[in-house]
Amino acid sequence: MTRARRGFALMVVLWVMVGIGILALAVALTGRNALATASNRTALTSARWRAEGCAERVRAATNDALNGVRPDAVIAVWDSLDRVIATSPLVANTSCHVTTNAVGSSLDINSADATELQRLFAALNIGPARADSLTDAILDWRDADTLPRPLGAERSWYAAAHRLIPRDSAFANVRELLRVRGFEHFGDTLAVFGTETGRLSLAHAPLPVLASLPGFTVEALTRVADLRAQHQRLPELISLSATLPKNAREALIAHYAELARSTTPEPEGWIVTVSAAEGVPAVTSTIELYLARGGTRVAVLRRR
Repeated sequence: MTRARRGFALMVVLWVMVGIGILALAVALTGRNALATASNRTALTSARWRAEGCAERVRAATNDALNGVRPDAVIAVWDSLDRVIATSPLVANTSCHVTTNAVGSSLDINSADATELQRLFAALNIGPARADSLTDAILDWRDADTLPRPLGAERSWYAAAHRLIPRDSAFANVRELLRVRGFEHFGDTLAVFGTETGRLSLAHAPLPVLASLPGFTVEALTRVADLRAQHQRLPELISLSATLPKNAREALIAHYAELARSTTPEPEGWIVTVSAAEGVPAVTSTIELYLARGGTRVAVLRRR
């Protein structure tokens, strides 16, 4: 009887010790998680303030550059704002990570029609059959109905393929295009697409994007490429057409009214993305600015 009691007591002690150990482990894990959460929150706050500082550096660098040149050179500075920011002592050799892209340097995937898309795909050396399929797939993804086009795909196809169904509205961002049938491995070519509205920049849009415009012949594209290679500012369309062979000039002039509405020699704005990281593992904070020019001053039209 005594041995049984001793055995029972020993078992109780062992179970108590196990319980205490488990409780101690739970408390330790909870404390560690709380500490990690607090550490991440602190790192995120620090990264956020660093990103804010980088954004202010970009604004200061832009304003300094525009104010520091003659009035007739302001447009040239604005046209090369990406290089101006990258080489500014306010931004260069700092911990700020900055990317700058001209508004109008990509084809708006939400407003491009079938003809524009097909011209773009042709400029990318994509065959007619595949180009038609890609075009219909894009239009089916963004339109409001669920009826597939002849070479497109709607909800039923995506559901059968166990894929995310179409949004049936405008693309939220260009990465969403990778969900569209046929674009799964489009890779770096996605850079020709965007979701930013605005006129196409003759100085910055990739040549395949300019090829999507009516009246932009091979000769016109070659002339644009030559001017860019010589670091010359792109002229107005009328001046550009005057430098082209007769047939190319007539093609451009025939669509002048439409091209004047959809293109601009200088960017209407710049999208600047700044990011800063803090902590181990690193926590990153990112700020996007839409910069627009008013004379020699820059205004932030959008911030997110």
